[in-house]
Amino acid sequence: MGRGGWFDSKWLRAPGLAVSQTVTLKTSWQPEHSTFIIWDPIQKGWDKEAGLKIDMIYFDSGMAQMEALAAKQWVAGATGSVPCLWAPCGSGPT
Repeated sequence: MGRGGWFDSKWLRAPGLAVSQTVTLKTSWQPEHSTFIIWDPIQKGWDKEAGLKIDMIYFDSGMAQMEALAAKQWVAGATGSVPCLWAPCGSGPT
């Protein structure tokens, strides 16, 4: 059953992916309002309908998120702009 909008399972299903296969998607979040965007569909089981298993990984700071991204611990998520700008420098502002 499709939900409409961006989380409609027909749009999320990878081409050629069998219905019985599940793809794990590791996501990165901080405990704030933007986390609800993915938490709610998970609670409703929409990720499973789309053949996804979404792992939500929480971080206390954006810099920790950027370090984990470099270590390939997650592939999608939300963070502020400052960590993204400072991460290539190897450290935060002093």
